[in-house]
Amino acid sequence: MIKQTRPTGPWSLVALLAATALPLVIGAVVWGGPSPRDQHALWKDPPLKGLAAKRQRVLEKITGDPSVLVNVSYEHLPATHDMTLLGKAALPALERGLTHNVKPAVRQRIAWVLTDLADHHSRHVLRAALKDWNSTVRRQAVQGLGAMGDGGAERLLWQRYDDPEETDGVKIAAVKAMGRIGALKSAPRLLKILADKKSKLSSDTRAAALQALWDLRLRLGTKHLRRTLTLALAGDDAYLNTFAAAGAAELRDNSPAVRRALINRLRHPNANVRNLAVYALGEIGHKGSSGALRKRLSSARSARLLNNIAFALRKMGDTRVMSLLGGLLAHRLAIIRLNAAYVLGDIGDPAAIPLLAKALRDPSDFVRASAINALGRLGSRTAEVHLKPLLTSGQLSLRMEAIFALNRITQGGYNDLIAKELLFHKLRTVRRAAALELARRKDTRAIQPLLFCHAKGRCSSQTLARSLENMKSWRATPPLLVAYSRQISGYSSGATRLLRAVGKRKLKPGHRELLRSLLTVGKWKPTQRRPLLRLLGRLQDRSARGAYWGFLGSRDRLTRLNAAYALANQGYDHGRTALVNALTQAAPRVKRGAADLLRSLTHTKTRVTVHADLKKALKGHGPITRLAAAYALTAWDAQAGVKILIESLTHTSRRVRHEAAYYLMRPEMRPHRALVAKFLVSEKRPAMRGTLRRILRQITPGTLKKVSGWVTL
Repeated sequence: MIKQTRPTGPWSLVALLAATALPLVIGAVVWGGPSPRDQHALWKDPPLKGLAAKRQRVLEKITGDPSVLVNVSYEHLPATHDMTLLGKAALPALERGLTHNVKPAVRQRIAWVLTDLADHHSRHVLRAALKDWNSTVRRQAVQGLGAMGDGGAERLLWQRYDDPEETDGVKIAAVKAMGRIGALKSAPRLLKILADKKSKLSSDTRAAALQALWDLRLRLGTKHLRRTLTLALAGDDAYLNTFAAAGAAELRDNSPAVRRALINRLRHPNANVRNLAVYALGEIGHKGSSGALRKRLSSARSARLLNNIAFALRKMGDTRVMSLLGGLLAHRLAIIRLNAAYVLGDIGDPAAIPLLAKALRDPSDFVRASAINALGRLGSRTAEVHLKPLLTSGQLSLRMEAIFALNRITQGGYNDLIAKELLFHKLRTVRRAAALELARRKDTRAIQPLLFCHAKGRCSSQTLARSLENMKSWRATPPLLVAYSRQISGYSSGATRLLRAVGKRKLKPGHRELLRSLLTVGKWKPTQRRPLLRLLGRLQDRSARGAYWGFLGSRDRLTRLNAAYALANQGYDHGRTALVNALTQAAPRVKRGAADLLRSLTHTKTRVTVHADLKKALKGHGPITRLAAAYALTAWDAQAGVKILIESLTHTSRRVRHEAAYYLMRPEMRPHRALVAKFLVSEKRPAMRGTLRRILRQITPGTLKKVSGWVTL
């Protein structure tokens, strides 16, 4: 009998990984996958049948036959997303289809695609569609003119609003469009609509007027902007109050009228309104509001409201907030005591330790657990003396909270105790909590329990990826790959999150071979294939270049884009040209992906050529293309790219402002936040300062506070 030996060393986990994941790979016989010659046939899209095939034939004719949509039926019309991805090449067919097709459902869908494309060359067709006999087509035409920022359509839009036979949906869309096209001359009429509470105007029309005025805020005077906020805060409409309170927080308007209006909303029946009013008063920071907030603190009955009031008072420099919260720790209701303890931990002031130490003797276990958790979040070594006696508590929940709190204070000093007492506990919830705590401290003993938890469906892919992606040990890589290969077979949305975590690690040759072989999985979703193509392209894996060429023939536009990136990152001009063409000619949503891929190129010669291409793209193209090129340019010239993006925040078109804010809030902009801060220091306009502060909060890790009802740019 031959004695079997267990493999040891770093490659043992890779061998286990191969044994686990390879049965899921269909068509891959060897680690290297098929030869480049065979890969072209292997990745050919499966043939379509029936109605899908007819739609595909129409889609293929759109760029070459301008009359293809004139007689098409709704059943044979391609999906909106597919037509949008065709970009500018589809405009002639879309314009003729909107003008000559007799079916209203088809015309409405075509107008929708033109809205997504937002190309100014189509404005004459959309203006004509304002007189379409079908109301849904007219409403979509109004939205399309607003999306492309057609300032010349202001008079036509007001005609739709003034038409007594027009539907409410079209009128509301017309009012919203005034802000999106930058119609500053319409501001007095918009204010009149917002102030009108007695006529038959619906609340949705007033909300549309508020949205339009907010879109004009960078061009409105302070007087008009202040009146907008006070009018919206005056009534009891929850949407208007929420919108205006978040707007006041962004603007930090210190006027007495705005502060009085916010104080009056502190007892609004809607929780979002109350919390945003408190948040806005804290952002404004005027000490004259502290009395109203202190009075409201004593009657607050939710942790969220307590938290917001406490932070607002601290921003105002009120020193009595700690004693007020300490008084709530003696409240007769346990839920109030629990919330007060939690808020003391959130504030982060070590002066709260004596108050929380008293709460450890509370008769309610829930209050004691909240106090333990709060002491741990304070992170002060002074709290250890109060927590150590709880390590011998007979209550499992209290003992576990104490161990976790001490582990947080000591930065992993109690990892061994967690692994010994909790990691293999009989209760599933305890095991899971222990594994997550060890993972936060980058302890490799958490890997196998988390992988088992994920395999049993008790831990999500997002949780597994978030827990393991920051571990520097190579031992975390094979479990992530195993989990990823399992998700591929089940088409889970968490697969992309797992792959992103894999991409942050240094991969060994065996890991790369497995990723290449996973490209041969049979029934792929395009959304799962794209990130894998992108990762292999970033790794400059030349072994799969045959696959990249094969995927250039995919029906999915974004799959072709990622295949082009993989080729461009190996020095192929064909891939670079495809990416630059997508940046300048494709639909706005494709431009975003192309800009992301261009700025992440690492091939030296390709980067030199792309830099010159981006400089050309900044000239002679529309504002959306210019923004995408500026964002990509930040990988070469950060100052020039950031300057273009910030200047576009004041554009008359709301679509352009949105696009500029989208790029500035990307995680890739975090290294350039000092440049954004420099612009903030020199900026004088309150509305622009508020916008820049929001962007800085987004791209500065650990400072973003989530507030319900946050106003969109």
